Amino acid sequence: MGRAHPRSAAPVPADEPADMLRLLRQDPSLRFKDTGRALLAWLQGRAVAPEEYAAFVDHIPPHCTGRLAQFARSCAEIWSAFAEELEQRSDTTTLAGLRQR
Repeated sequence: MGRAHPRSAAPVPADEPADMLRLLRQDPSLRFKDTGRALLAWLQGRAVAPEEYAAFVDHIPPHCTGRLAQFARSCAEIWSAFAEELEQRSDTTTLAGLRQR
């Protein structure tokens, strides 16, 4: 008689960047390739949680708030463009997979 295989739990959605990064780190297609490891290392220094910046907000000199806000918006725009490019690639890959069926 064969052993019953336990059912794996459905993936839990990751809402926080640290959780998403942890899930990405578990992906063998990233972990076992040089470019994947480089990507994960690059992302590590760029993941920000709200509680991380909250400690600084009240201590930013008033004359720096405008420039810092501009900096944050610029970074957000770059991340948004990155996300859009990834989503477009994902859509293209999904469509190509459907066409091959």
